[in-house]
Amino acid sequence: RTDFNVHVGTHGVVLLEHAAKQGHLEAEYQLAKLTYTGYGETPGDEAKAYRMFLSISESGSRFAIMAKYEVAMACFHGIGTQLDPERAVPLFDEFCHRYMERYPDSDEVLEAAYCLGWAYSTGRGVQQSWEQAVKYWEKVRWPADIRYRRITVILNRLVNFN
Repeated sequence: RTDFNVHVGTHGVVLLEHAAKQGHLEAEYQLAKLTYTGYGETPGDEAKAYRMFLSISESGSRFAIMAKYEVAMACFHGIGTQLDPERAVPLFDEFCHRYMERYPDSDEVLEAAYCLGWAYSTGRGVQQSWEQAVKYWEKVRWPADIRYRRITVILNRLVNFN
């Protein structure tokens, strides 16, 4: 197995493109990430990256779940595609259920749980439910992060409200 999580220069991108054309899904996934952020002189292309992640998410491969996370982020925030929280929420939920126990401190898991809490607290893409919001936000532990402080304030208000 080739590890594509290395510093990628121009030659590396050419190799990723070649491997992706041969059907190597890890190469496709890494290439989609580079397409999103941009590399070298090539600027990022959020819409193209979204389409690439969408294709990978439908592949059934072991990279599909990570690609679903990327699709969910894009839909939830309207990056590279239309704002579509109704589509994002079930993808975030699937991602959290699959990885929350195994990788509780993963940035992706924490971000997905935060977005789910936000969706449920605001009714964005789902029926509003403070109970569901708290369920997800209790799993988010970013002591140094501003979002954690916001969640703590909201939870304290809920506790004091009752």
